Amino acid sequence: MVDAPLPSCSPRGAGTVKVLAVFSGKRTPYLPDVPTLAELGYTGIDFASWGAVVAPKGLPPAVHDKLTAALEEIVNSPSVIERFTTVGFEPGFMRYSDWAGAIGKETAEMKEIAQRAGIKEE
Repeated sequence: MVDAPLPSCSPRGAGTVKVLAVFSGKRTPYLPDVPTLAELGYTGIDFASWGAVVAPKGLPPAVHDKLTAALEEIVNSPSVIERFTTVGFEPGFMRYSDWAGAIGKETAEMKEIAQRAGIKEE
């Protein structure tokens, strides 16, 4: 099972699930005693849950900039950070220029994993 930390914690606390590792490149503060896959010898794996706000292609630059500034302020606000961490997520803001590169990198990594596993694209 691959899940965000807190949904996985309830069964763990009840003793019905043993969390073996986290997929992110660093340990999560929610499960500090659980190693990363890299710590177990499975290097090159660094995946995390993420969400994004997208807008239509051709959005005017002024609107894009205003929306970006507002979202960055919201995501970095103490109340949003508190709410996200309460439900087991580590919030962070990424600008579109960085996000596009991260998606490209993640897509390439997933394709490589699928190819090694013999999974065919449909």
